[in-house]
Amino acid sequence: MLKGLLFDLDGVLTNSAKFHLTAWNNLAKELGITLTDAQLDSLRGISRMDSLNLILKYGGQEDKYTEAEKEKFAAEKNAKFVEQVETMTPKDILPGIPELLADAKKQNLKMVIASASKNAPKILTRLGIMDEFDGIVDPATLHHGKPDPEIYIKAQEIAGLKADEVISFED
Repeated sequence: MLKGLLFDLDGVLTNSAKFHLTAWNNLAKELGITLTDAQLDSLRGISRMDSLNLILKYGGQEDKYTEAEKEKFAAEKNAKFVEQVETMTPKDILPGIPELLADAKKQNLKMVIASASKNAPKILTRLGIMDEFDGIVDPATLHHGKPDPEIYIKAQEIAGLKADEVISFED
């Protein structure tokens, strides 16, 4: 029996991925790396450091920087992304999502966010839907990025539900 819904964030509840991709593309350009659309698209749904390492690999610069320099680049990218997030409003919720969340609440379904974004709480707050969810997986606790199912297993644990009691929404 269905008891819960697990949601990715970018591309499912809102389209904040466009802000990530713009920030990553700008950083790549600063590093002298030109990304194709396909390369940019490959950054969706993976962690910040995995994204940076992939960009450096695309540019043949994977061994050029220290871990401290990489952390600095990732922090700079995130600061630019957060600036864009601050412009988000409930109007940025994708069509049909408010109705889906309201219907799920009426049916007492548990709802948990399973997003690789460390900024998920900030985004949900800007969208005005933070209180709709019973929990958020902390991506810092994960050992494997998507498509590995670890994030969804953790989301199930947060909801206190089994795999056959939830549906996961992913773009």
